[in-house]
Amino acid sequence: MAVQDGVRDPAVQDPAVQDPAVQDPAVQDPAVQDPAVAGSAGGRRHPAGRWRAAAVALAVALVLALAALAAVWVSSTRTHPEDSVEVGFARDMHGHHGQAVTMSLLVRERGSDPQVAAFAEEVITGQAEQQGVMLGWLHRQDVPATSSLPPMAWMEHEAAAGGHAAHGGAAAGGAMTAEEAREAMGMASDEELAALGRASGTEADLLYVQLMAPHHEGALEMAQAFLASSDEPQLSWLAEAVVTGQERELRILADLEADLQQRLQG
Repeated sequence: MAVQDGVRDPAVQDPAVQDPAVQDPAVQDPAVQDPAVAGSAGGRRHPAGRWRAAAVALAVALVLALAALAAVWVSSTRTHPEDSVEVGFARDMHGHHGQAVTMSLLVRERGSDPQVAAFAEEVITGQAEQQGVMLGWLHRQDVPATSSLPPMAWMEHEAAAGGHAAHGGAAAGGAMTAEEAREAMGMASDEELAALGRASGTEADLLYVQLMAPHHEGALEMAQAFLASSDEPQLSWLAEAVVTGQERELRILADLEADLQQRLQG
């Protein structure tokens, strides 16, 4: 009770004697009184502090990721001279793929076998894509896609170093002639391309697969020779893809030729 034996409760009797936290605004919860420590009471972290910590962690992760990316970029964009194995391979394979695309476009228009047409479509798509990779690599090296250097000169370097890719003059220690280089690459001659352009129906289909088989064998040997003499990351990846793809497609070409020959004989 507020009154007992005539004596009031002091806390009720004298308003000046009350809870100091209520009586004096200056004596309050420090976490409320001082904005500098607001939000830290009870072990809670100020939202701004959490954002700062997250930003620091993100910045560190970004720096590490950029460092790793830079290492890969430097290794794949280092400069190679024009007469290097790397530049020579990229140039020659770019042109080699270009002829495969040309022949595939011809047979797609002039042939009649749906399986041959499907194969040609795969060549057009796959080899045009690989051409883009090689062209981009050459651009980063600041060298043109064509050169006055003879084709396959880089394979002569590889053969001179003890590799397995010696042909003709290169095997004898001299430079390849243009015809030897064409044969080493398995590329069709101008006369063979003209014949494919004149053929039609099953005749065009058969001529196409007969030209593409040595063409693929040439690409396979070029890619294997490159892998034996260079470890350039992007081109090595591409050369490995060429080996895998050309081996598989050579088996398909053999089956297609057998079917077409049987059809013509029947």
